[in-house]
Amino acid sequence: MRENSTSPKSVIGRRTVLATGSALLAGLGSNPSVLAAGAREEPDRPADQQRSIGSTDVQSGADERNGEDRSDDSDDDPQRTITDDTRTVQITVPEAWDDVNSTQVGNNPSIIAAPDLDGYLTTRDVPGVEVAVTTRLGGDPAAILDRLVDYSHECDDGGRQRFRSDEFTFRSQIWRRCDGDGTMFLTIVGAPVDDQSDRTSDAPYVLLIGAQIVTEPDADAISVAIESLEIRSSDGQFLRNE
Repeated sequence: MRENSTSPKSVIGRRTVLATGSALLAGLGSNPSVLAAGAREEPDRPADQQRSIGSTDVQSGADERNGEDRSDDSDDDPQRTITDDTRTVQITVPEAWDDVNSTQVGNNPSIIAAPDLDGYLTTRDVPGVEVAVTTRLGGDPAAILDRLVDYSHECDDGGRQRFRSDEFTFRSQIWRRCDGDGTMFLTIVGAPVDDQSDRTSDAPYVLLIGAQIVTEPDADAISVAIESLEIRSSDGQFLRNE
């Protein structure tokens, strides 16, 4: 939590990305309360120019909030790798994010990790990350992102961007200043990279990701988490778009 935080910032009517994704899977995605409102789409870039999550405006925003330039700091926090109950999702998070819910959401493999899950789910003072995997939403990250949670009533719209890791391509919506003084929330949709095609509509599954960033180290932690993501099939093999 931020050292200058005097009291928890309650989140009125907050819905996690996983809860909203579950609603979409149940056929409730047309509910206006979960439609993203007029987000600005960043133009697509060639693969070699697409941003990594660690170099996004999210990082600079966290530095700005703390009033200092920490771009040369290294992340020395102990990390650990966790998996969901179905052993489908594998992700690396800080050891301090030891409050974990690894149960399925809407019959989809999912995992949430934070220092305090209740704080992550109900306030803007606690960082965390949530990931779900589904084969039921199609493979177009931009279209799916349009139907995920809208936090415009409590956050500033920070726009959208496209980035990628070694294994996945992502579209993200940045929500800034969600508590009035700096907390960010990312809603992210990902699909496995296909080096033979720029199309994601044929992807065998998509990732639904939510991430709350309270301090600059949280931005580093989210970067590590997304870079570390691996998805396994039921036979233990890593799933890729091949």
